[in-house]
Amino acid sequence: MNRIQRWIRWLILESGVRGKTPMQVAQRLERSRNQVLERIRSSSRNDENHKVITHIIGIEKWGQQRLRCALGEPLVQEEYNRYRPALSTPWDELAPLFEQTRAETLAIVRQIDPSRAKQMIPHNAHGEISVNAWIHYLNLHANIESRRLKK
Repeated sequence: MNRIQRWIRWLILESGVRGKTPMQVAQRLERSRNQVLERIRSSSRNDENHKVITHIIGIEKWGQQRLRCALGEPLVQEEYNRYRPALSTPWDELAPLFEQTRAETLAIVRQIDPSRAKQMIPHNAHGEISVNAWIHYLNLHANIESRRLKK
């Protein structure tokens, strides 16, 4: 990763979460949950939207595994595909599955000691990012991707 990429990563993922506790950063996850849910619920039932929704859920579940490193669990270096719900998941299960996944993320964050906020955990594309940046990343990802859903 070159200097410009590191600076952009810092600007987007790290700068807005410095000096905060994981729970302070997670307040954004709580606030955005209903917005993402509304986008999921109001989107058209089609294959493309289904793929976007399962992608959002899969990334969040994958991120949960990384956040658990701050709780002492070992790092599992893998892609997110294993965490993505099957493309055969019934449409009516997607919104509740996102809601459950977000609740699980928040439950993990509640367990993280505030002193771990700066602990670095690898991201496959962004390199080493802090626990707080992981929480921020999960929020950004769900918000950005859910805007791709078509009505």
